[in-house]
Amino acid sequence: MGEDPRIVTAAVLIEDSRLLLARRAPHDRLPGYWELPGGKLEPGETPQECLARELREELAMTAEIGEMVAETLHKYAHGCFRLIALKTVRLSEFELLVHDRVAWVARDEIGEYRLAPADVALVDNLIASGRWA
Repeated sequence: MGEDPRIVTAAVLIEDSRLLLARRAPHDRLPGYWELPGGKLEPGETPQECLARELREELAMTAEIGEMVAETLHKYAHGCFRLIALKTVRLSEFELLVHDRVAWVARDEIGEYRLAPADVALVDNLIASGRWA
């Protein structure tokens, strides 16, 4: 019997038609890969609470966390993850605390970024559903 997937949240933060991506630092798993910022759900948290906490911890940012806009399941060698992407509105400036870079990416530029494998399906879903206009 397989293990239950670990739930991970991801911020869909779009400003001026550009999606916020963060690059994983050299000491992280998947170093150099770009991802939607977020992180693992802790016991007792809702996905919205988790994402708000993760954005504070990783980017020192406050945000309004909204509805789920996409979801995917991905199996890595180090485990299976269920990613929940949530609509996010930034309420403050931010700073890099965990990642080594961020980028505001236009839809036609996304192919220039090496996305973490689990994030590829989320981004594809955002484009296909028209949520990233």
